Amino acid sequence: MKIQAYFKIIRPFNCLFIALTVLFGLFFQNHASFTLPFLWGILSATLIGAGGYVINDYFDLPIDRVNRPKRVLPSGQMQPRTAYIYTIVLFVAGLQASFLTGTFLAVFMAMFNLLLLFFYARQLKTSFLLGNLSVAYASASTFVYGGIVAGNLENVWLIAAYAFIYTLIRELVKDLEDIEGDSLIKANTFAIKAGHRTTMALNLALALLLCGVTVYGFLNDLLSTYQVAALGLLVHVPSIVAIAMSLRSASARRYRLLSAWIKIDMVILLLLIWFLP
Repeated sequence: MKIQAYFKIIRPFNCLFIALTVLFGLFFQNHASFTLPFLWGILSATLIGAGGYVINDYFDLPIDRVNRPKRVLPSGQMQPRTAYIYTIVLFVAGLQASFLTGTFLAVFMAMFNLLLLFFYARQLKTSFLLGNLSVAYASASTFVYGGIVAGNLENVWLIAAYAFIYTLIRELVKDLEDIEGDSLIKANTFAIKAGHRTTMALNLALALLLCGVTVYGFLNDLLSTYQVAALGLLVHVPSIVAIAMSLRSASARRYRLLSAWIKIDMVILLLLIWFLP
């Protein structure tokens, strides 16, 4: 077993994104100084998220042998038992770090998310919509977690709403991409039950709901005119067009491209909200 397998299985890029979203929650419209509890907050969320990726691969091994045979476990780079122990180490370390934030609510949220990630990987993932909603919550919760640690909750709810909807869209697209492997284990995903067109139609409705979130932000003085204009031109219109175009045809390649674009679109949104006045 190669040492690099320990890094590969935790999805380093995704872990970096978790750290950045917590950082966003800590400092968005908040002029607080960086403190040691802030560092522990970032570390705890990242470690628990990393553990979530490992345990997900552990329980997904039968599916990944079909859908993603080059991943760490199906390719034999790490043994399943090692991955399970690695998960426990990451979860325990992340929970311990949450205590050092000095905030009880942060500890409670860390524990809740840890359990949710475990049961998501074990059984919720293949449940009708429940698995998708769990991942969407987990993604949005990192912004809220940062807000809790920094006492900055009032400024992060709008961003958390964006993250929830974006992640839900991406999860539904990934379910479409994974239909073959999910069907083999008789999973009860929305994509399997509803099919391509209905799933993409739901994604289109969610993309329009994102526009509604922006309108809400503007009407409640949470977003400026410049931010709304930039979001409409650079975020909402491209995502709506990409999803609408995907309604016409179904292919694994198109799903992968759309999934990647949704992630990029969310990053663009965060940059616009952070840097535009």
